[in-house]
Amino acid sequence: MRVPTSLSSGESCLVKAEQGVTASSAVQWLKGRKEYYPSIWEKPDNVTPILPSIDFEDEVVFVPVATDNAYFHPRLARGGKFTIGAKGEEVQYDSYDEALSELQKMATPRWRRPNGAGNWGIVSGRDWKRVERRKLPVT
Repeated sequence: MRVPTSLSSGESCLVKAEQGVTASSAVQWLKGRKEYYPSIWEKPDNVTPILPSIDFEDEVVFVPVATDNAYFHPRLARGGKFTIGAKGEEVQYDSYDEALSELQKMATPRWRRPNGAGNWGIVSGRDWKRVERRKLPVT
């Protein structure tokens, strides 16, 4: 649900203000959303945030990440081929690097992978992740 929908439905904690909504009600609304990640400015001044290390020891590749946080990796070959693309527009590649390169060119990267039941379906990438090549799962 977006802010305008929330305001018109009357079912939200958002409080209308002169130019939109109040900051305090917006913060409360954001905290109720699954996509919300708190900012460091909300932490007390005496708390130093722990930043994730951005140092890598090996070659890094950018891989697409699906909404369930699973990402495109070399174990996703099926019958020795990687299948990428939207339904009905799928293309197969023999090489992981070739398939990854083509995924990086797509506005919305899509690839086939097995679900929890082992059925192969298409997932869409929503984000990108840096991964050291040596840490990618291999066949």
